Amino acid sequence: MPLFLVTGIFGLLFFVGSLLLGDHDVGHDHDFDGDHDHEGPNIFSVFNVAWFLIGFGGMGAIMRANSISMPGSTISGLLTGVVCWGFAFFVMHMLKKQQGDSTVTTARLMQATGVVVLQIPVNGIGKIQCSVAGGSQEFLARYAGVTSLPEGSRVRIVGDNGGVYTVETL
Repeated sequence: MPLFLVTGIFGLLFFVGSLLLGDHDVGHDHDFDGDHDHEGPNIFSVFNVAWFLIGFGGMGAIMRANSISMPGSTISGLLTGVVCWGFAFFVMHMLKKQQGDSTVTTARLMQATGVVVLQIPVNGIGKIQCSVAGGSQEFLARYAGVTSLPEGSRVRIVGDNGGVYTVETL
């Protein structure tokens, strides 16, 4: 029984500690670069592992307190830990799905429609305003036509030339 109690208490302290101290900054700074992109929560996150330990330790201790054998308590603890782990993973997955992204990328801008807010002269640069990623943004734009585009013209972004977007009329 002490094994299960210690495991459950350790999991609980691990969970509470990560809630209270998980995102702190005491002025230390380091940097490294890497890229790992995925669309979901991590299976081995502190949150998930803590909930596994809480489930394993709690159920194992309850089973041992009710005079169940050590193998039976261990199996019950493992099964409960896996269920708690799955529940924690599901909660993190649901939170991740609710997350918004307001990053304006070139891929998001392609085919976006907008309005000319500063006339685009022939062979010149003007400004357009588009609604992208939940916000209204202004961008430099160039028009490849033979006439200038007056303010208020409706346009679509069709290309990117180093931060100056090529537009066509709608």
